[in-house]
Amino acid sequence: MLLIGRLDADGGFVLTVTAATKRPVQLRFAAAEAPDAGRLAAAVGHSIPAELYHDDIHGLPEWRRDMTFRLAEEIRTELLDPVPAGPPTVSGDFWPPHATSPQPSTQAAQKEA
Repeated sequence: MLLIGRLDADGGFVLTVTAATKRPVQLRFAAAEAPDAGRLAAAVGHSIPAELYHDDIHGLPEWRRDMTFRLAEEIRTELLDPVPAGPPTVSGDFWPPHATSPQPSTQAAQKEA
């Protein structure tokens, strides 16, 4: 999955989706037509048909589609919405691992026991 978002000098919003799709897809919105969450989701859904998502060992097309919508909205929020009151939520916040996450060293011991 690779999504790239940017604001152009004139305030336009550009979102590029690649790696999850068989070819890059770029969505452009003029500054005067900056998308809200619903409009962005509709544009992503319309611009990337289901058959354009890769289907391989790295992830099902449905998962890639769901993550595309999720990450596109995170990027839109970061670039277009006012600063949130609290810390931002980021999908990649998987570190440090939770204390309850099984670790490779304990998995081997559990299997032998």
